[in-house]
Amino acid sequence: MRLVSLLFVSGCSLSRLDAGTCADSAQCRDAFGWGWSCGEEGLCEEAVAPARCGETWPEDLLENPGDYEDSIVFGVNYDRSSFGLEVLAARLAIIQANEQGGLEGQDYALIECSNEPNASYDSLTQDEANEEVTRWLADDIGVAGIVGPATSGRTEAAYQVAAPLGTLIISPSATSPALTELDGLTSTASDPGLLWRTAPPDDLQGKVIAEYMTATLNVQEVAVIHETGPYGEGLADAFVENFTGTISRRSFSSNSERDEAIASIGDANEVLFIAAEKADLIAFFYAASQISAFNDKKDPVGIFLADGAYYIDVFEEVSDVDYLFGQIRGSRPTSIPGVVYDGFSAAYAAAFGGQDPGEAGYTAYAYDAMWLLLYGSAWSLHQEDGISGIGIGRGLRKISSGDPIDIKPSTWITARAQFKAGESVDVTGASGALDYDLNSGETSAPIEIWGVEPDGSGGYQFNSEALIDP
Repeated sequence: MRLVSLLFVSGCSLSRLDAGTCADSAQCRDAFGWGWSCGEEGLCEEAVAPARCGETWPEDLLENPGDYEDSIVFGVNYDRSSFGLEVLAARLAIIQANEQGGLEGQDYALIECSNEPNASYDSLTQDEANEEVTRWLADDIGVAGIVGPATSGRTEAAYQVAAPLGTLIISPSATSPALTELDGLTSTASDPGLLWRTAPPDDLQGKVIAEYMTATLNVQEVAVIHETGPYGEGLADAFVENFTGTISRRSFSSNSERDEAIASIGDANEVLFIAAEKADLIAFFYAASQISAFNDKKDPVGIFLADGAYYIDVFEEVSDVDYLFGQIRGSRPTSIPGVVYDGFSAAYAAAFGGQDPGEAGYTAYAYDAMWLLLYGSAWSLHQEDGISGIGIGRGLRKISSGDPIDIKPSTWITARAQFKAGESVDVTGASGALDYDLNSGETSAPIEIWGVEPDGSGGYQFNSEALIDP
């Protein structure tokens, strides 16, 4: 590891003289470029990546940072073991932008960090890892934007770490309504906010679930079981506010509380189970398989799941109780299929060995999230005299009106030219129209009602039962 001491001069600028010390990592980056941080000894040193941040694009980014000293670096913060499809979607956007010339002669680069609890990395819990990798990306590396995390609670925690460092967080799948007011209820040109998302808040999803249960399923009594935290509580609140029948409600923050709640559904004719962790969803099915109300051959209790369950590997994991799948309906924000999604899906399959991005609910949203960082960086570079989190945020206020542009590689040149001229664009992404409300900073999307069925080859696939525009 190379250590370099610095001399402070007027205006807090730095020269490469052997005197003085650094006060923060930003000063080291100003002097030597990204990849330099201020170490514990108060001297600039090359940043050392934690084991959980070892995946990059290009692959040798951290091994040979000098080869990429002019690159614009962004970060990803996900649980790679559960959300690997979303990570690849973000990487695809970076690859495509670089194939179209990057930005003013600079290529983009990506550092992919995982917040999963994994002893091969370290002894951190998932929440500790989430904050640790956010801090490392925002402070040691100095990225202006991070895609992720996946869940609302971890997105809130990541924002609390990143915002004081000037880094923008954009989550593809954090849908809690509580996040809307986290960085201010109103987005303005001077203060656009550093917390964005490509998925809409769950106010819409909760309303649609309630109305669908009442009007289509004729449900009169519901047992709501939800995880504690912003996601579970926010979606449950939105449902309860709109459902007109009888509700029993229980939350859980431990395995025992979850299992007890599942076993205590009473006379409900539908269970709404809200969880973001795959382990909780898998446990739900195995617990339900042991409860007579779910196994009644004449009138089994219905199962309603939310967007957090839209991962085909969850159902593959519990295939030995697949007789329950016929009782399932779920919901998720989605887009009307079209040319933009088809282009994304084809490029994704071509880049990653035929992998289907539709096996997860928010893969297209992750692709769009990274592209929005790219769009925002173009605006920031041309209109804000450099790329920063706040500059990207101002750029995100420029993508919902003006000349229409579909997110795909061939339109990147046009978007760059529009931003260089100070003009807005109206973006449609793989996840749908990204029409942000300039006051709230939030977007909206239709809500799909889905089920699960055999795919004819021994596996499972999702089917679409309805598409509802709230």
